Parts: sequence; structure tokens; C-alpha cells
Amino acid sequence: MQFHQLILALCLIIAGGRAAPQGVRPSANATTSSLPCLPPGAEVITRDFNDPNYNIYASGQAIFRDRAPLAVLYPRSADDISKTIVCARAHGVTPVARSGGHSYEGLSSLNDTIIIDLSQMATTTILDSTHRLVRASTGMRLGNVYTALYDHNSTWSFPSGVCPSVGLGGHVAAGGYGTLARHKGLAADNVVAATVVLANGTIVNANANENADLFWAIRGGGGGSYGVVVDMTLRAAYVPENYVVKINYTNVHETAKVVEAWYKWVSGPLSSRNSSLPGGKTFDGWAANMQLNMFKDSITLTVRYTPETPSSVDDFSAIIAASGMADSSKFTFRYDTEPAKVDMLVAQTLFLSGSTLHSGILTPSEAHDFVTNPQRRPANTSWKDRSRLKSEYVRGKPDSGFYAALQRVVEQGKDLSSNWFVQLDPYGGVLSGAVGADGRGAFAHRTDTSFLIQYGLYFNRTLPDPSLPAGMSWLDSAERTFKPFVTGEHYQGYVDLDVDPRSFYGESYEKLKTVKRRYDPENVFWSDLVTPKEGAKGVWFGDGYAH
Repeated sequence: MQFHQLILALCLIIAGGRAAPQGVRPSANATTSSLPCLPPGAEVITRDFNDPNYNIYASGQAIFRDRAPLAVLYPRSADDISKTIVCARAHGVTPVARSGGHSYEGLSSLNDTIIIDLSQMATTTILDSTHRLVRASTGMRLGNVYTALYDHNSTWSFPSGVCPSVGLGGHVAAGGYGTLARHKGLAADNVVAATVVLANGTIVNANANENADLFWAIRGGGGGSYGVVVDMTLRAAYVPENYVVKINYTNVHETAKVVEAWYKWVSGPLSSRNSSLPGGKTFDGWAANMQLNMFKDSITLTVRYTPETPSSVDDFSAIIAASGMADSSKFTFRYDTEPAKVDMLVAQTLFLSGSTLHSGILTPSEAHDFVTNPQRRPANTSWKDRSRLKSEYVRGKPDSGFYAALQRVVEQGKDLSSNWFVQLDPYGGVLSGAVGADGRGAFAHRTDTSFLIQYGLYFNRTLPDPSLPAGMSWLDSAERTFKPFVTGEHYQGYVDLDVDPRSFYGESYEKLKTVKRRYDPENVFWSDLVTPKEGAKGVWFGDGYAH
């Protein structure tokens, strides 16, 4: 970069200004007078590229693609949302819902749209303590949900993701995989009702008895396509005890060997409830998650064990020993966090990259603070992520070719300047079964799915990054290397515009089209994640992913 270019870029950052994204005229600012029918009590930030406030809030956290909506509106009620949708339709503007702003493709912040940002609607209400029913606004961040449940009862949690700043609405719409998924199911499996504002402004209930097809679709069938979900009734999980461990394998040349041992464990009986340890002792609990992360210089295994009856650190240590993952004769490793009993909030945060309990990186007190205050500060340039991320599913038992392929991906990334990762999340347990069975929603990736791969790289947030071409080349190579061993389906929570949209929905795709046709026949809610339809203004079946 030339010196004058560096100074100009720094000035833009300091001043809060930025260039208009491609396809948007720099002079194309907006005012609320152009949409006089917006609800009068709602805060509105209109498009002005010289306004630092606009440049902060126009996009969410994930900004691989910069976006320039006409306005960002913060409703205070379902009625505000209804009036905004009706107003936007009357003026030919697309309304787009945003609960957390974590869409990897920025699909909750689209050009020339009005963003309905739900973050000011963030409340929880305990409805029924006996059945652990809680109503939560979809503008809640996951960390806020965990904290509200923990404050009410320290044995309550919600089966959802590890990142506390992810929005509840988009997370459930994508299915909502988390560290309790093998034991308690997805987030979407634990939603029992919702309030939804439809494309015509009507406010409806969605549950097993009312608008049941809509209720099915909004739980794992993608967000922003069928209506704006205002709140959800959640069924909290009872998790009386939590045990965790974090093991760091320091020799990346052992990647294939570590992953093969990991798969043997996660697919075997020792990872399930009521399994027997050597010597005959049984344990009444689940290795609820055993997440494996590969980086350029190490591999990290993080395990969460959730017993149904009182257990001990000794029992958990015996499980880890029996798993073979802490065998010093096979692997070079150290404990970043030794087997420990922790509370609910610490168990949630330990899965964050770099988080430990014993190395001083993340103390229990800091873990509590991180979940309780999940990055609700402004999404400024120091907070936003610039990243490119992808996902794949592996079904059945991987063969030796897969382990060799994974080893090549890691070896090829060893000398890159960019920070990258490859993450494996196990499926199975209560996740298995047919789509829609036992009242579950549209999430499709269940039957015979062994694990999910997420992989990607992070790059410079503000200035041009010279390491990006090499990083993107590695990412493309990794995608080609994985291709012979994966299903071709992808997790909709890791949205990717480079792949066929149908790959996110699997066997649910055709039914979701029917639901879309019924509840949004004029295609009011649409985005860049599309399947074309002749005569449609942009999409036949799109997905806004209000993350």
C-alpha cells in the first residue's frame, strides 16, 4: 500500500466515513421523509455515508461483504414491526430482519433495504417453572438468554451455540447447533411456540396447533423468508452438573491420527448415556460435545460432560482416560484446562477459541462477564469480523482417504500469514432421526450425519490485507480436498453464497417452498440466497438469515 493510500484509509476510519459498496451510488443517502409511514416511536438511522453512526450499524458483526441499507429501524413492539413491513411494501422497499448480525454473508443487512433490527426487543419472561418454559425476544443475544436462565435457576440452560453475541432469532432459524446438541437437541428442537409478523403485517401465533407449517419452517428452515419472528417460547434444559476439559495437541503432523481417534470416540458407546467404563462402572450422562479445532500450530479438543445424576471429577477423568484422547504414548499434548467441574456459564464459554480456565486466559469470573455482557457495544471496526467461512457434512464412517485429506489441508496452511481454522462438531445422540419426527422442525441434517466441518480464515478488519490472496487460495484448495468425502450439504447457520441454496435444506426444501408460497406469496422477504423463479422480482425461495 502506498503512503497516501494508508493515510486516506486511516482518515476514513477515524472520521467514521466509508466508500459506498459496489452497486450503491455514494450520493444515494436517505431520509425518513422518504418513508413517512414508519412507526413514529421507533428509532431510525438513515443512510448517510458521512455519518459514523450509520457506518457502525449498517452492517452486523460479520462483514465479508459491506452492505448499505436505506435505513436501520429499531422497533419496540410487534406492532412497530407490522407497521414497518406495511410501510416498506407500500414504497417498494424490502424489509429485512436482523437479530444479531452474525450472518457470514451479511444477509441481515442488504443494500437498499430497511433493516428491522430487533436488538431493542430483548426480554425474557419465565412462564412455567415446572415445565421450564420461558418466553424470549428474538433480539436477545444467546449470552443474555443463558444469563437470564442461570439467574433464575443455576441448573437451567438452553441448548444453543457457544458464541454469546449471536442473536437468538437467526440461531433458531438455522437450527441452532451447540454444546448440548447431542444430549438435549438443537435450539430449534426446544422451541414450543413463536409470535410472527407476516408479509402483510398480520401478527400470528405459530405452534403445533396454530400455523403448524409455519412453526415447522421457522425452526431450522432459515430465517427472514416467512415472516419476522418477534419472540419464542423456549423449553429450557435441566443440566444439574457440568464438567469440562481442554486438551491441546501440539504436533500438527499428528492431525490425522488425532482425528481418527476422535471419531472412534464420538461414534462409539463411550460418548453416549449409560455407557460402561473399563472395570464395569457405568455413568449416567453424556459427553454432550467433543469439539475438535485445528489451527496452524496446534489442535484443541474441548469436551463438555453433562451427567443426569451427581458425578465427580474422578468419574469424568476416567471417561477421558478411557476415550484414548489423553494417551501420551500416542499423542503430544498438554492440558489447557484439566478435568474440572464448572458452572453453566463457564461451560458455555470454554468452547470459545483460546478460552481456558487454568492458563490465565479466561478465569471463571471473566467467563461470567463475557456471557453476561455479550458484546452489546457498538459494532465498530475494532469489533467486526472480516472472515470467509465454509461448512461441510460427513455422513457415515470416514475412510483413510478423509484423514489423509485433512492432514493435507492442515499442512498446506501451516505457513500462511492468515489465521485459519478447521473445526469438527460431532452429531448423533438425540440429534439423529427423521426430519419433523417427534414434532421437530425443518432442520434436515440428522440421519446418519457423523459430524460437521467448519473451516475458514480471518483477515485484516480495516486495511487491505496482502495475505488474503494466499489465504483464499488455501480455502479454495481445502474445499476441493474435502469434496470427495462430504455430502454436498451445508449448515445454514454458516451461510455461503458460493453453494446451491438447496444444499442448506436437504429433504426439507420442497416443503419449505410450499410454506413460503403460502405465507409470503408476493415474495416480500427476499435476499441474495436465492433460487430463481421466472417472473419473480428476485427470488423464488430466499432466506434472510436474521442472525
